[in-house]
Amino acid sequence: MTAEDIKRVRIGLGLSQVEFARALGVAFTTVNRWENGKAQPQSDRLARIQELAATKEAQGSLGYELKDAIPPALSFEGDPEAIKLVVDAHRLRNGHQFNKAFGLELSRVVPLPHQRVAVYEHMLPQNPLRFLLADDAGAGKTIMTGLYIRETTVRDFFDCTWLNSNSSTVPGCTK
Repeated sequence: MTAEDIKRVRIGLGLSQVEFARALGVAFTTVNRWENGKAQPQSDRLARIQELAATKEAQGSLGYELKDAIPPALSFEGDPEAIKLVVDAHRLRNGHQFNKAFGLELSRVVPLPHQRVAVYEHMLPQNPLRFLLADDAGAGKTIMTGLYIRETTVRDFFDCTWLNSNSSTVPGCTK
């Protein structure tokens, strides 16, 4: 199929280059290059052009627009890095719906079993958790608080967090 044939089919269909490109699932610049003879369509695109031309001929006087008869074609000519970014954003936004401990996948912390039980079985079900009192030395309060804040942030449970620490745990602070 020559450049003139492609242009003749497009004009016969009553489509602009943009509409024709959308029907074929390519960029309009690709159609422009085909019509100028700078590039040749691939075999699957040629088959689609012939299919569109046959659809127009078969419609004859049925009384509806060709644009309604053309199913939208998917375009896979997007930027793969942008698509990966969108997929990752959805994964991060909705990951907690599929994995109860999704916050652990996002962190480098490996909690002890009692810390997991405290955060995922006792603290998260109590939404909103208004007070968290911790006194036991060496029990991993910092890790549990970090996990709780991570999980509640991912799940949009609260808008702000207030952390208060006693003076013995903050360097340079005296009583």
